Formats: sequence, structure tokens, C-alpha cells
Amino acid sequence: MHKLLTLSLALALGLMACKPADNAQSNTDSQPATQSAADTEPSTEPSTEPSTEPSTEPSTEPSTEADSEPAAQAELPEGFERVAELSEEPVRKFDTEPDYALEDNTDYAAVIETSKGRIVVDLLEDQTPITVNSFVWLARHHFYDNLKFHRVIDGFMAQGGDPNTAEDNRSIWGTGDAGYQYGLEVRQSLTFSEKGLLATANAGPETNSSQFFITFGPTEHLNGRHTIFGKVTSGMDVLDQLTRYEAPAEGTPDTIESIYIIAKPKG
Repeated sequence: MHKLLTLSLALALGLMACKPADNAQSNTDSQPATQSAADTEPSTEPSTEPSTEPSTEPSTEPSTEADSEPAAQAELPEGFERVAELSEEPVRKFDTEPDYALEDNTDYAAVIETSKGRIVVDLLEDQTPITVNSFVWLARHHFYDNLKFHRVIDGFMAQGGDPNTAEDNRSIWGTGDAGYQYGLEVRQSLTFSEKGLLATANAGPETNSSQFFITFGPTEHLNGRHTIFGKVTSGMDVLDQLTRYEAPAEGTPDTIESIYIIAKPKG
């Protein structure tokens, strides 16, 4: 009997030693991850989804007032006009996925103003309309104003769009979303074959929300796992200048000062 008890105890201890790490830290295969995932996959695993409400701190909101608009308009790509915002202050929590509101025969782009400079992205509204619609909706509500690039990995990608990065608690950076989630829009014609692709970060096929990433080069292992919904047309040099950083480390990550939407008629 004593030998049997000793053998049982040894087996139990052995199983405990082999137990895999907690799920919240196991998203390490190849996704751009929210929180501390491996260097090869941008993910947005919201685990317990703490504090995703709009920030109550008075942020230094980018200049979207009428008096500064003419200068901004002068710098827009030819033929584009700025799409009107839907709120004056950042809204960072929604109850449901937005209704479809993209206009037919309209070419959409996004201007991402960062602490290192401007990035302009052509949005792929024809190939990925649901994803572009969500991104446009959030941008028009100032959702992204003053959030951080909380995960920037050299040779891989820059990830941002987590509302938790408006808070000081870095331990929750990378775990937030917009309050709703939706599915993938994978297209065979869109692959992670180059630098400057804008895609959704997620924790699985039905968990797209507010977080996104921009590639620094080919990342073919992400094909079929993330929605590519835009391509950088200006500001590739800004990607090179972004501070390499991974939350919750100390340091000064770069800021998404604002994202606003521009559009023009097609044809």
C-alpha cells in the first residue's frame, strides 16, 4: 500500500509539471497578439476584457476643428475629401456591431496621424466591406485618438487599436476591443506578401474588433488567419521609425494621434 501511494503521488506531480501554461499567455503560434504572445502572430485575445470604456481623461485631441481643416485638406491625396466625424469626443465602447454605412461607388482611405508622422492607407472596401465598415465607424467616432502602438516587433509588424492603452495600467494593454466582435473576411487574392498591409488582429476567426496591425514585410504564415483590409500608399518610412516596443514593458511607445477617413468617388 505504501508503494502504491508513493507511485500515485509521483504520477500526480509529474502531470502537474507537464500542465500547459495558462491560456491567456498561450497564444504564441503566429498571431499579432494582444498581451504577451509570441513574436509571430498579432492577436487580440480579450481574456477578461477589462476596462474597455471610453477614456475619461481629457486627451490632447488632434485638430479636427473647422479652423484647422483647410490645412489638413490641402495635404490630402488628390481628389479625396475628409469624411465627417460622428462624435466630437472619443467613443470607445459600443454595444453592437455597426450597421453597414459605406456608400456605393466610393473609394475610402484612412489617414493615420502618429507621433512619428503620417501614414495613408487605401482601404479595400470592395474586397472586405464588413471590416472596412467597422474600421471607418470607429475612426469617425475618434475611437483611435491617442491610443498606443502597444506591440511593435522589428521585421514583423506594428499593432495598435486597443482602447485599454488609453489607461496607465500596462498589464491590460493588448486585451481590449470595441465592445463587439465579428468574423474574418479572408480573400485568396489578398495575401501577406509585402510590407505595408493593414489587417485585423484577433484571438480567433470570430474575434475581430478594433485592434489592427501593419506589416513590416512578408508574413505568409498569417494567410487565412487575419483579414487584410488596407494597403499603405504613403508613409512607409514612418513604419521604419516607429519605436520597437512590447507591452507591458517600460518605455515610451508611439501614439496614434488620430485616424480619420477620407473618400472620393470612384471612376
